[in-house]
Amino acid sequence: MELALIHCDGGFRDIKVLDCFEQFDCTVGDSENDNDWMLEFAAEEWARNPVNPGDHVYIDNTEWGGPAERVRHSSDDGKVRVYGTNWRGLLGRRGVCPAAGQTHYRVDSCEANELMAQLIGNWRNSLFHVSDENSGIVCSGSIRYKPFDRAMETLLGDSAGIRLFCSGGRVELSAVRVNDISELMELSDEYDAGVISQRRRGEYNHIIALGRGELLERDVVEMWMLDDGTITEDSSLDIPSDNELSTYIYDYSAVESLAELRAAAKKKLAGFSFGETMEITLSGIDTQLELTDRISVRDSVTGMVSRLRVQEKRLRIDKDSVTVTHILK
Repeated sequence: MELALIHCDGGFRDIKVLDCFEQFDCTVGDSENDNDWMLEFAAEEWARNPVNPGDHVYIDNTEWGGPAERVRHSSDDGKVRVYGTNWRGLLGRRGVCPAAGQTHYRVDSCEANELMAQLIGNWRNSLFHVSDENSGIVCSGSIRYKPFDRAMETLLGDSAGIRLFCSGGRVELSAVRVNDISELMELSDEYDAGVISQRRRGEYNHIIALGRGELLERDVVEMWMLDDGTITEDSSLDIPSDNELSTYIYDYSAVESLAELRAAAKKKLAGFSFGETMEITLSGIDTQLELTDRISVRDSVTGMVSRLRVQEKRLRIDKDSVTVTHILK
């Protein structure tokens, strides 16, 4: 896989294609991930071709790369390491706030690309450009003091995401639907994919969430998880018996409303449920998936078969190889 790592200055004037580094690692993922990169040189090579804070490194027409922010030299091993954030991580530094006098930023049936353009506004408009095309995705909802990437994740939901790539000195953004290719593509450990699969049982089946207020005035939400995975507040249903309960106490005093406390408690309890995760390593081949792709994954040993969405991608380039790792959940 040929991937040219381009070094340019803060104004996106190309300096050179880097070919003297020892290692480049970059991670891209959803807002919960560390969207960052590291570039390693032998000290003498960096001195000949210095990459400094404020510069950019990127691979054209991909989302690998971003601005350099820190340079660290270690005399112990004779290495210079340059650290930076990637383009997706940079979007997490754009704050989305309600207007003065409002409690939330409210969205009512807005096309997704138009919404992204509104939320970004004039922030770094020489760098980020939102597609003018109609995505066919309509967003509604409300958010309160969130970074741009998390705000868009909330408003797009599970069926869509953001696609981006850097080209010609600009980062192009667009909202796209999740691409379900599970009927067309299955990866397994029997082919070119190294699969690490994990299956776990639920840790908790009961949650008590504590919200605003003090003592008897405090908001309390109680939920149970039924055997089929359903989460309910209705204690008249066939909830787990007392000796089967595994209870999580969730203290969320900073919550804004009872409705938000209910939603947060449900999400927290769902996260403790039975689940499967898989990690797929694709090494030295041209197959690359997007964060908005969903595929079928099979582990021939455990028999696990799942339709999973790409949550994180990692690129590693060194002197001898290129490895792309996809994390699917």
